[in-house]
Amino acid sequence: MAYVHLNVLTGYSFMQSTVKINNLVTKASELGMSALAITDRNVMYGAIAFYQACKRAKINPIIGMRITVTINDDQEELILLAKNQVGYQALLEISSWIQLSEDEQISVDKLKELRKECFLILPTTINYLTISLAERDDRALSAFLTSWGEDCYVGLHYSQLNDYPFLHEQAIPMVGIGNVHYLNDDDQLAYHYLVKMAKQSVEDQELAPDFLFNDKQAQQLFKQTELLLNATVDLASQCHLELDLSQQLIPRFPVEETLTAKAKLTALTKQALIEKYGTNRKASQRLEHELTVIEKMDFSDYFLIVWDFVKYAKEQGILVGPGRGSAAGSLVAYLLNITTVDPIKYGLLFERFLNPDRLTMPDIDIDFSDQRRQEVIDYVKDKYGHQYVAQIGTFGTFKARSIIRELAKVYDLPENDLTYILNELPKQGSYSITDSVKRSPALIDYIKTTEHLQHFFKIARRLEGLPRNLSTHAAGVIIHDQKLTTKIPLTTDQLGHYLTQYPMGDLEKIGLLKIDFLGLRNLTTLEQIVRLVSKHGRQEINLDQIPLNDQRTFALLQLGKTNGVFQFESDGMKRVLKTLKPTEFADIVAVNALYRPGPMDFIPSFIKRKHGEEPVSYIHHDLVGILSPTYGVLIYQEQIIELTHQFAGLSYGQADILRRAISKKNAIEIDKMKQLFVSGCIKKGYAKAVADELFSWIERFADYGFNKSHAVAYSLIAYQLAYLKANFPVYFHTALLNTVTGQSERFTALIAEVKAEAINLLSPHINHSFYSFTVDSEGIRFGLLTIKGISYPVVNTIIQERQAGPFKNLFDFCLRVSLDIVTKDTIKLLIHAGAFDFTGIERASLVATIANAYEQGDLFGGLDDRSFLTQSGLELDGHYQSAPAYSIIEQLAFERDLLGIYVSDHPLSVNRSQLRGNGFVDILYLQSLNERKTIKFIGIVEQLKAIRTKRGDSMAFVTFSDEKESIEAVIFPDLFREVKLNLVDQQLAKVVGKVEQRQGKQQVIVQEIVMVTDLTAITNTKINKRLFIKVDEQRANQGFVTYLERIADQSPGNIPIIIYQQASGRTYRLPERFNMQDHYQVQKALKEYFGAENVVFQS
Repeated sequence: MAYVHLNVLTGYSFMQSTVKINNLVTKASELGMSALAITDRNVMYGAIAFYQACKRAKINPIIGMRITVTINDDQEELILLAKNQVGYQALLEISSWIQLSEDEQISVDKLKELRKECFLILPTTINYLTISLAERDDRALSAFLTSWGEDCYVGLHYSQLNDYPFLHEQAIPMVGIGNVHYLNDDDQLAYHYLVKMAKQSVEDQELAPDFLFNDKQAQQLFKQTELLLNATVDLASQCHLELDLSQQLIPRFPVEETLTAKAKLTALTKQALIEKYGTNRKASQRLEHELTVIEKMDFSDYFLIVWDFVKYAKEQGILVGPGRGSAAGSLVAYLLNITTVDPIKYGLLFERFLNPDRLTMPDIDIDFSDQRRQEVIDYVKDKYGHQYVAQIGTFGTFKARSIIRELAKVYDLPENDLTYILNELPKQGSYSITDSVKRSPALIDYIKTTEHLQHFFKIARRLEGLPRNLSTHAAGVIIHDQKLTTKIPLTTDQLGHYLTQYPMGDLEKIGLLKIDFLGLRNLTTLEQIVRLVSKHGRQEINLDQIPLNDQRTFALLQLGKTNGVFQFESDGMKRVLKTLKPTEFADIVAVNALYRPGPMDFIPSFIKRKHGEEPVSYIHHDLVGILSPTYGVLIYQEQIIELTHQFAGLSYGQADILRRAISKKNAIEIDKMKQLFVSGCIKKGYAKAVADELFSWIERFADYGFNKSHAVAYSLIAYQLAYLKANFPVYFHTALLNTVTGQSERFTALIAEVKAEAINLLSPHINHSFYSFTVDSEGIRFGLLTIKGISYPVVNTIIQERQAGPFKNLFDFCLRVSLDIVTKDTIKLLIHAGAFDFTGIERASLVATIANAYEQGDLFGGLDDRSFLTQSGLELDGHYQSAPAYSIIEQLAFERDLLGIYVSDHPLSVNRSQLRGNGFVDILYLQSLNERKTIKFIGIVEQLKAIRTKRGDSMAFVTFSDEKESIEAVIFPDLFREVKLNLVDQQLAKVVGKVEQRQGKQQVIVQEIVMVTDLTAITNTKINKRLFIKVDEQRANQGFVTYLERIADQSPGNIPIIIYQQASGRTYRLPERFNMQDHYQVQKALKEYFGAENVVFQS
């Protein structure tokens, strides 16, 4: 007897099942099952994936759901199975109703209203059924079942067969149900731990054998009750669902009654054509072509929908990107102001975006300022209706590190084991547990030490990859002109916004229109810079009108000063810019396209050709018009399309299909495309040899070619940022600093650049600081929220109160602010950050006075009228308590802890002369070295990135900084094993190592590293050696000091130099920067210059 599983819970019922859909269908196929159902709790997350997997395996997919229903005030669980398309749509409505309701359940009446063409299975666990069966009340049982209408069955679990005879006697429709929560019998333990994770309990649970049993096992479990088994097959045979996954469901844009979408689109674009191009014949012909294709593909409404919300965004002052992806190749998009990149000017192709020879949904992704993106989404919801628009749901899954962390909470795993495991697993990348373990021989050996650990990893692998939650897709929004629940199930996020239950890939298969509303932080930065310039510089900037030939901008790019410049921030890109020395916008576009794995190899040739250092050659002279702008280097996909069109005579659409086919590396398709290309070339009069060579060239470059439309659009954003940085540096850095909160590496790099540009960084100030970094007449001022430990309510209180006038001092401050919000500890943080320095009172004294000032504020601060205080002669500017002043090191330590950097000074700057006297050089010196040399320095550990070698050993790249510069260092495995537990971020370290040049920049190979907790232990080190030099009159007149300075630069050390000038009889010590080493080369050089008898090293 056959059996069909009609009650299967998958991993999409979060934390309730270990069943993964592909594994489920594979297992069902192996067991020879002809039909299979999934019934997740109140959701349909996996329905489309399940449907497709079953279709591929030739299994009849039955879409079902366990639903929560309120029956007689009890929340019960029923099972629904869709018989057909109508039943499937009923499930969409029911699931959406449950998910959108506050209590996530459905009433009996609502369920009866919505249930159409669905089998209903009532498990005997329903309280009403349990009582009726226990009392053998046949009337109550019959009435209850009749109330549900047709296609209703009692679901009898194999553990409840004692009710079978009574139900059979009453001729009650029955069906045998299992309760699948895991696939195989040996998956029970993994499921057991998943349940414990869900309950966050370490207590063991008693679990039933809920696996996917086969037909033979079903007969044993149901004890040969043929009726129950046959009923499963009978129900399955009546379920026939066919989903159309090849539709294109473009919604209709609401236009005036007298217009069609085509007419409106035509009118808008033709008016814009006159405004932007005048009577340009080429542009006019291009527009006619694009409009014809758009109409033929029925996409007029789509363009109008995008035009409408982009228009709204711009009217509201929300910054919109110039374009993204291939959409920038559309003249229609440009004329509608969806994009601001002129496709004719830059040689961009419409067919790369919308190919008339390849029917696909259009895809215009739009970038908005990330802080205001939601405003545009809300506009779309309001315009089309909230039931017609939803953001896309996406599933978070258990990755290697997350499942190990969560499993460890309910597994008896010692804390030291967990710490070691997490330290050995890759912190970045999407490696599986198996791949992660393979990358660490040490971890493999560690796991082998105990069966307990091996068991732990076995369970973790079973649970890895399971869905754990639903969140909102970063950008995707679905729009339809019918209620979405007629096509897909909906749910909500925590804020009540509608989300699709289906992920993006499933939605695209259904054919719904997806538009990406992307939030781009760089646009927010641009927006803020423009606003700052307008407010403080009293100058209005229109980003669309800035000159693309600004010399300051190109000077900045040529120097590689591109921190904060979109897509040009990496060290590698900076090196390219310094070598390329771009002089026009096209250079920026080209290098942006080339700087990727693969085409990066052609950058040197591109640069040499630009500078005339390498000849430009072409396979055929007809390539000149296509490749001369890029010096004969094939960079863009559009060039491949142009080349194919020019030589083989293919249409642009056909040429793009050829390019796509080649890039997929399908040998059969490539051979077909080659025949098509070569025959086309021959027909146009080109030699076969030329055709073969061209095709070979295209085949080689097809993977490397970059979308020029995207490159131009994103390079324009980069140029705009570079322009603002070059021309408005204070405003640029202020805005940028406000975008890198919490990103210590970027923050440190930006601060270093601000200092290098000689822009003043001003401490927080209770009278002048606002929430974040702001432009000040003297430079850039820290905001009060940048102080660690200061909350928004505190800052808000301070800013609101000072509108009545600036705070005069600490006592005035405590008198006026709300002390319920601004606590004593808060005031201490403000003082340590320098916010009260304007009073002229030393910080330690201010801290010592907090209690008195606070008490006075607590006593008088709540009075509505404080005028009597001054009238009665009471003095509220009290006495400041004396206290030992902080040392400069203590003061700077507070600043570093609270602000992330040293503001008023730097501990290494304060101690620089003493450090140099002890042989420690600064990082600026390291960067100036042109030879491999061993040096020692003190630096702050800014960033540590551990990686693994090919042998699996750990090593690290460390970024060190001092008061002026930063440098990267490498710690190889042997040393890293010794020191890694002692390395601490944001702490001082003494480093000895060799400076080498790697990839065009200086790098330290660390030989010794020790963390430094007390600089005075280094600066106060007693030096026993001294170097005495007697200078005769001849050398005194020859500038001997310059010579000694050069020797000290070449061999910096800790030995002080004592000079005796023979002519004057004077003896004096040179400054610490002249201290040097005493090795043989130094002694030899000094003796040769001053004479052996005049140089004495004394110990």
